[in-house]
Amino acid sequence: MPSMAKDHMKPIRYPLLDPLRGIAALWVFAFHYHFSEQFQSTCPHFHSIFKLGDLGVPMFFVISGFCITAAARTTILKDRPCSDFLYRRARRIYPTFWLSILVVVSVPFAIEAISSLKTGQYTPPSSDNLNYGFIKYDITDWICVVSLAKVFEPDAQATNLQFKFTTVNSVYWTLAIEVQFYLVVALALLFRQRFYAAIVVTTFISFAAAAYPVVYESGVFFPYWWMFALGVLLHMLVERGITPIRLFGSYRAIVLAAVLLGLVAHLVASPHDLPFHGEIFAILFFAVLFAAFDCQSDLPRRWSLSRVAVAVVAGLGAMSYSIYLIHGRVQFLSMQVARQITSPEAILFDCLVFLVTLMLCGVFYFACERPFVKVSPSRPTEDARAVMSA
Repeated sequence: MPSMAKDHMKPIRYPLLDPLRGIAALWVFAFHYHFSEQFQSTCPHFHSIFKLGDLGVPMFFVISGFCITAAARTTILKDRPCSDFLYRRARRIYPTFWLSILVVVSVPFAIEAISSLKTGQYTPPSSDNLNYGFIKYDITDWICVVSLAKVFEPDAQATNLQFKFTTVNSVYWTLAIEVQFYLVVALALLFRQRFYAAIVVTTFISFAAAAYPVVYESGVFFPYWWMFALGVLLHMLVERGITPIRLFGSYRAIVLAAVLLGLVAHLVASPHDLPFHGEIFAILFFAVLFAAFDCQSDLPRRWSLSRVAVAVVAGLGAMSYSIYLIHGRVQFLSMQVARQITSPEAILFDCLVFLVTLMLCGVFYFACERPFVKVSPSRPTEDARAVMSA
């Protein structure tokens, strides 16, 4: 692959990714949440779409590929060492992750304490509940969790990587994969102007490795790398001027409408258990991101309502990492609050749980995540980041 001189490199921003992160975060939350019977019977189509929220994983991996490549190319442009890139990534991910562990392990005790106010008796959480298995962790277990090395632990019961973290917080598995992506990108940075060539080689290796079923339970990143690589490809295309306006000209809006229609049709018409359902979605999502690149600046300007909606969803996107980290546990605390107001079988209950959970995630964001976000006067964040879930 031909190299590119630094003079031709420039930081690339994609503002549409912020609202998309917000949408993905809400989708993942909806996937993990058990909706009331009233909601399921009243809004069956919405419920069906919400239950596809595990597709937020490929969404976040593709977005992450673009954002991390942008950070890597900036590292090359400013002639920083790859250790600087790794430091920024670690600072962005680990402190907030560690603080989320404190929240996650505290929630079951807080729930029981609230319940004791009505019952008059406090019953501590039991490790017999698989989700509270952390109660009997020893020091080795905790080291594996806080380092995310738990993803590599052999577990005869695990049929997926999510199960390995179920005893503390199942969504942490995607963080373990994401950190491996960062390490690969850091290695690719050693090649500087051959950065993209190193990514291509890694992609071919990952395809070969993914042919072996044992790799999927090993905790190694290979089976998921290609989705991250789609984001890298998107960045490479637009960096080199290969954009929808150049390829399709005045027909770019038609192309965007066509790929959007294909994405919606896949979600609505394709069975969730269809082979390669997630893979097809990731490819279609990549196509939408590429087709929308030249249209993104026009969308928020057309209607004031759309500007407000985009701003709200972008705000959720800014705190999507916090939502991802703690929503699975905090939602149960929110249920305790919602039960004091309405029946668990009411749609209002679902709305309250979502609202209270997002409020608590917002508090966590400002207290535990935002201090580790590097703010620049010209950009919302110096290093764009993506979150994972499900």
